Amino acid sequence: MKKITSLLIALLTISQFAQAAAKSEIITMEIKENKADCTGVGPMKCHLVKYKSSKDWEYFYSGFRNFKYQDGYRYKVQVKRTKLKNVPADASSYKYEVVKVLSRKKIKAKETDAKAIAFLGKHRWKLLSINNQTLNNRTATMNFDVKKNSISGNTGCNGYGGLVQFTGKNKIAFSNVVSTQMACLDNDIEGEFLKLVSLKNLTYDIADQTFNLYHHQKLVAIFGLVA
Repeated sequence: MKKITSLLIALLTISQFAQAAAKSEIITMEIKENKADCTGVGPMKCHLVKYKSSKDWEYFYSGFRNFKYQDGYRYKVQVKRTKLKNVPADASSYKYEVVKVLSRKKIKAKETDAKAIAFLGKHRWKLLSINNQTLNNRTATMNFDVKKNSISGNTGCNGYGGLVQFTGKNKIAFSNVVSTQMACLDNDIEGEFLKLVSLKNLTYDIADQTFNLYHHQKLVAIFGLVA
């Protein structure tokens, strides 16, 4: 009887192991050299990652097990991703465990900033949301002239122009912003937009083809890339 019981326990253990294994997979991920401000349950810092199919960096709200991250280094890792059951609504559905570090490369901050600034200058940007308000009809635009350290665009009514400075790691400052004075009806975006570009202590990041602005780590505006 004891032998039968032991055999049943062994079979049950093997079955449970097989089920768990079937819910896990090994994937390759790239982890960016710096974290970005993001909002989960509250304001937090998120890794930026790329999967095999990623076109741009994506926010990663979960943590990595068995991984010692050092700011300033870009990693390529093999990760065991396991599907979890009965997780809370605000928690990740997966557990991520690093099984192998494939590469670890030191990235200079100036090199990172230069690439981000160049990317901003190559594209036109359209305001998608401001102060948690999603914009569907009227919106604003922003264009960067990297060589002249200037910005220009439309507030949703008037044209505007000004200066921009990238003053440190992910820090951005607008100044001398002036706009035309045409009167426009039903334009509630212009005032908020001009107030936005007058704020101090702004930071930014670029993720998944969006240009995001933060004020004291709070997300205040999202711009989308215009093709």
